[in-house]
Amino acid sequence: MPIPVRMTALLASVACALTACASTAEKEPPKVASFKSEAAAPSPSAANGPPVIRVDMTNAEEEALFSVYLKCLHDNGVPMTQQADGTWMWAGAESKIQSDTPKIKKACDNMLPQQAPEKAAATNPYYEEDNDKFWQCLKDHGDDVNKGADGWSPGPKWGEFPNAEAVTEQCEVRSFNGKKG
Repeated sequence: MPIPVRMTALLASVACALTACASTAEKEPPKVASFKSEAAAPSPSAANGPPVIRVDMTNAEEEALFSVYLKCLHDNGVPMTQQADGTWMWAGAESKIQSDTPKIKKACDNMLPQQAPEKAAATNPYYEEDNDKFWQCLKDHGDDVNKGADGWSPGPKWGEFPNAEAVTEQCEVRSFNGKKG
């Protein structure tokens, strides 16, 4: 069963937190972006850059952004599988490797959705506090996550709790709001 896009983004956030990828925030002063959400994400083009995954996006909206990117990969020769609902999926590890070639990156990287500035340590001066609030919110709603000396870590039943998708979206919106406290 494919992992939902939101869960994939969440997994990337976990990996980032576990590997201390936010350490660049200490070297550079934070660049603060506007956190106002727009009603609809702009369509991708080379002129305005890649689309941004807003914190308040639904899974369907997020999957629509990724589908444009994955279709671009397909249209440029990367093996992809189109699902019955029209969305695109990786055809396996080889397709992910092929998508990392210079030709494909040049053709499609401007369509690869980027994480919201609120969820990046380099652009959100309150990232650590917001991230802590997010994981605590998940725990408060019954998710299998634990805070240790090295930060939060998922347990074996992570993501398997009532209304997980809706609660995760609510926790993201409440936690990564661009405000201190």
